[in-house]
Amino acid sequence: DALAILDRGDIDLPRLRGSWAGAMGQPQFMPSSYLKYAVDFDRDGRRDIWGTPADVFASIANYLAEHGWAKGRRWGREVVLPRTLEPGDVPLRSTGCRAVRQMTEPLPLSNWRKLGVRLKTGASLPARGPAPSLVRAGNRAFLVYGNYEALLAYNCAHHYALGVAMLSERLR
Repeated sequence: DALAILDRGDIDLPRLRGSWAGAMGQPQFMPSSYLKYAVDFDRDGRRDIWGTPADVFASIANYLAEHGWAKGRRWGREVVLPRTLEPGDVPLRSTGCRAVRQMTEPLPLSNWRKLGVRLKTGASLPARGPAPSLVRAGNRAFLVYGNYEALLAYNCAHHYALGVAMLSERLR
C-alpha cells in the first residue's frame, strides 16, 4: 500500500514518513487507510496528509463519516449513576476492540431512566432518542451514541475518544 501511494505521486519518497508502526501523516493513517480515506480537498491532484491542512482535515472527516459519524448528532453526554447501579447490571458488549468491549450493550433511554441514571446536572434523561451505551471513565460516566463509536473506530481508546468529544464541545 505504501508503494501504491508513491506510485500515485501523492508524496515523494523522502517525505513518506511514518511512525514505527507505519502510521503516516498528521492523521496517522496506516497506508491501507490512506488509500481508502485520504482526500484531495484542495484539488491540487495530491492527497497530502503530511502538509496540506485542507487535505488533513477532509481526510479525517471522510474517515469518520465512513465509520458512522452523523452530522448534527451528539456523541454522548455525561451522566450521574445511582449508587445502586453496579458494573454488572447491564451486560458489556462481547465483540469489538477493547474499548468497545468495555461499553455496555445499548439500552433505550427509558431503561436508563428506570435504572436511575440522570444527566450531570441532576435532571432526568430525555424521554426519546437513540439507545446509548454506558462508558465508565474513572469516577465519571457517559451515555454514548454512534458518533462516539466512530471516534473509537479512529482510535480505540476511551481516553482518546472522550478527549476529542469533550474538546469538540468546548470548541463549539
